[in-house]
Amino acid sequence: MSGTLTGRWFAALLVGYLAVADWLFTTSGWGSLSAVAADCGAPAPDARFAPSPEETRAFIEGCRARGGVAAYQHLQLVDLVYPLLLAAVLASVLGWLTRPWPRARWIVALPVMAAAADYVENAGAWILISGATPTWTLYAVQLASLVKSVLTMVAVGAIVGFALRRHTRGRP
Repeated sequence: MSGTLTGRWFAALLVGYLAVADWLFTTSGWGSLSAVAADCGAPAPDARFAPSPEETRAFIEGCRARGGVAAYQHLQLVDLVYPLLLAAVLASVLGWLTRPWPRARWIVALPVMAAAADYVENAGAWILISGATPTWTLYAVQLASLVKSVLTMVAVGAIVGFALRRHTRGRP
């Protein structure tokens, strides 16, 4: 990253993202994926690739039956921050990597769009947590999960591609 302030900002952002990711993925504490799986009897739909409406319905019904809805609510609260941090980190890296190629800067929008899809998925989860299970919400969760996952994978692939391109062309 160019400039001390930019480098410090990115370092703080990265530390924040890594802390939240560590909490979500490696602990069994409040708001973690592990806590949801333990209390609901299955992994959250948020942690699966485009879960079918039937899988999402089975998860939320099982979660309600086991009394695990509070754990799922806690995950949703943590997931208000995670998409924003992930998008900011990925967009920052893509912005830095694409500086030599201004026509490629549009790719910075991919992680932002992935975060938007993640928030749509989260909105669907909140509707399901509320006790309603409308069919359209189950399909919206599936579509949002698919879009979120694909856009994130493309953004990560673009980071690898631009990093290799910069490395092979000798660009800083």
